[in-house]
Amino acid sequence: MARVVAHCAGRPVGCIFHGRNSRYGASGGPLCDFSSEGIDIQGIGISAALASGISAKSGPLLAGVIAFLGAWLLFKTQLDIVEGLVRSITDILWTGSRRVRAWRGGDVRAVYYTVLGVIACWGIFALRLAQPIILLKLAANVAGFVFVVASLHLLYLNTRFLPPELRPPAWRRAGLVGMALVLWIFRDDVAAELLVGEFLRAILLISVHPPLLR
Repeated sequence: MARVVAHCAGRPVGCIFHGRNSRYGASGGPLCDFSSEGIDIQGIGISAALASGISAKSGPLLAGVIAFLGAWLLFKTQLDIVEGLVRSITDILWTGSRRVRAWRGGDVRAVYYTVLGVIACWGIFALRLAQPIILLKLAANVAGFVFVVASLHLLYLNTRFLPPELRPPAWRRAGLVGMALVLWIFRDDVAAELLVGEFLRAILLISVHPPLLR
């Protein structure tokens, strides 16, 4: 992906990214009104960039509210992501290994908190490896690749292990294949993934729960 500096009224306010064959733009939003000229919002202070700009023009009270909301949104988002990841890994380990189920007397909490501790330690270490914008780009591309693999894997599971009466129809199978193809084509294009992401997510949900939607 290439790096493009976003401008508002001739002033750079942020960054957008595009793939090798795409032409997409982005609006700076509130940063256009409150940012200083030449501000770089790629570093650790990205979450406080808007609050800092508001503080200079609208006072510390409003800036404090914006800073609190920004911190809470970032924290809550990451909390939900970590919780889902830890639960998924714990489920995989618990259902796939007898040794894991027998470990610590069959107490699943030991597995859960061990996985949580490993992920938390890795997150602390990863923050020292690169700037947040680099980690964000890596996570976005890895997530796109995971969706490609997951859609084909789900297709295999639905057609191999489900009883014939519960298997998805042909159009839902085609939706999973189409999702894999589109995400593979746009694997280097964050803007295109944002445009088609909600549509493909709906296809995935329909394919995951075929008995509920017949």
